[in-house]
Amino acid sequence: MFNVHVGRGVGDDSYAVTSVQQLQDDYRLGIGTLELDLGGLQLPEGETFVDASVDVGDLEVIVPAGVALRVHGEAQAGYVEVLDATDEGWKADIDLAETGDRVLVLDAQVGAGAVR
Repeated sequence: MFNVHVGRGVGDDSYAVTSVQQLQDDYRLGIGTLELDLGGLQLPEGETFVDASVDVGDLEVIVPAGVALRVHGEAQAGYVEVLDATDEGWKADIDLAETGDRVLVLDAQVGAGAVR
């Protein structure tokens, strides 16, 4: 079971973040598609944390090149794809842990839908 918070918004949201100053700690959507494009972001040394979630719908995150990723991708009911790994069904879940000087720590979740 999962909660749907329509107060978080309904529809399609898209963010293209190009600086650390623009980066929010979390991105949330109730129902719809949330695209978070971090491809043009230059991360500082250390860990940068981002949480993104959609209650019902799709979540797509584009990550910057040349950074290590520590990702937890989860769908209560649906599909999860993180790089080349996939899982689907009830409680689909993928964890990825890379190390490096610049690390994007991403928690990406949907209630029902897909994480890519």
